[in-house]
Amino acid sequence: MPLDGVVRPKGRDIVIEPGPGGQPRLNRLDYEIYVLQSLGERLRTKAVWIEGATRCCNPDQDLPQDFDDRKEQYFQDIGQPLEADLFVERLKGDLITALDVFDRDLPSNKDVVLKSRSGKTRISLKPPEAQDDLAMLDALKEELTRRWPMTRLLDVLGEVDLRIGLTKSFPTAGARQTLSGDEVSRRLLLALHGIGTTIGLKAVAAGPYNVTYKELLYIRQRFIHKNALRAATRAIADATNRIRATDIRGDGSSSYASDSTQFASWDQNLMTELHQRYGGRGVMIYWHVDAKATCIHSQLKQVSSSEVASMIEGVLHHGTDLEIDRQFVDTHSQSVVGFAFCYLPGFELMPRFKGIARQKLVRALPKPERTHPNPDPLFAPKPINWDLITRHYDAMIKLAAALKQRTAEQEAILRRFIRGQPAKVTRCLRLFWNSAKQPGRSSCANTSVTKVCAARSILA
Repeated sequence: MPLDGVVRPKGRDIVIEPGPGGQPRLNRLDYEIYVLQSLGERLRTKAVWIEGATRCCNPDQDLPQDFDDRKEQYFQDIGQPLEADLFVERLKGDLITALDVFDRDLPSNKDVVLKSRSGKTRISLKPPEAQDDLAMLDALKEELTRRWPMTRLLDVLGEVDLRIGLTKSFPTAGARQTLSGDEVSRRLLLALHGIGTTIGLKAVAAGPYNVTYKELLYIRQRFIHKNALRAATRAIADATNRIRATDIRGDGSSSYASDSTQFASWDQNLMTELHQRYGGRGVMIYWHVDAKATCIHSQLKQVSSSEVASMIEGVLHHGTDLEIDRQFVDTHSQSVVGFAFCYLPGFELMPRFKGIARQKLVRALPKPERTHPNPDPLFAPKPINWDLITRHYDAMIKLAAALKQRTAEQEAILRRFIRGQPAKVTRCLRLFWNSAKQPGRSSCANTSVTKVCAARSILA
């Protein structure tokens, strides 16, 4: 049976057991687990693909099929030069400049300190100080309460419809419409209010609005759908940005933050999942919010899906007139792949580094050619391999074009860069195998069933 490429060297003592007469033999159950694990890794990265499949299809189908014929147009759309040498020289110059500035300002920077622990030098950041409250914030709250003491959310929704025609973003899904436009707008606002506040259509119908539950349900089924909601969100975000007073709020924001939130949902809902971190059953909504707290994009994501893919999807396809040049995310949304695919389309990824003490810097040039004495202990042993970037420059632009043109799902493209099985799953399997081999812990039948269940979870 083949072992190379299937069973890792550290796991061969588990798979190979002593047989009769001291001859080694393979443990079939353990070997099948490694086969399924190896197959799952290659299916996720699309090193192995299935003919006619959707998620596990040929990776060439995820890329633009006319890239060679329209190469210059794709490079122009991404905003990168056609020559790989020009791209590398510009990137190399930016990195050298950034390292020079960091080396020069590090001794005088009181917020960044290099500390040595156990023979290793690590970065340590000073906790930020709490900001003072705004001087006129309390007075502003009192004035707002005095002018609009009892403003209902439904009144705000109606005012938005009067200003920008919000209900025009909800066309009917039927072939014809017999209701008048004003009546449709009134019922649409009531239905949106009931759904958005989660009080339900029956509670709204029970109010003094002269509308029945079946009438609201008809509006819900014929007018409210995903594309219409996205169009309404874009209209509100664009109108909010246009009406902002620059002397009070400043110029239009180009910095945005994104994160996910769990919402509880019914167990019978097909999208309901059990979250390992938050606990309970629900769905995950990923938000993109600007610095002035205006939501420009939201999407439903799976619990196990990558936040990097959701972040890139919202930045590239939010659909509003706003321009994003910086995207702030938490620790779960930062990765080397995320930095690469954020740099190519032209926006900066600004993540929160929870383990910043473990981060390493990489030299743009070898140490004899360019030295940085102050952060020298933080550098990795080898510099950046610029020749590797030059050789694969066209392939990177092709992948970035696929993300922007939506020729495939964002997560399907990013999954091909996954390396191996997550360490947590590997540790759990190793602990289980070690405990299963101890006598008296579990029977052979139970061990076989549990390993099959573990194999299914790996493929999932």
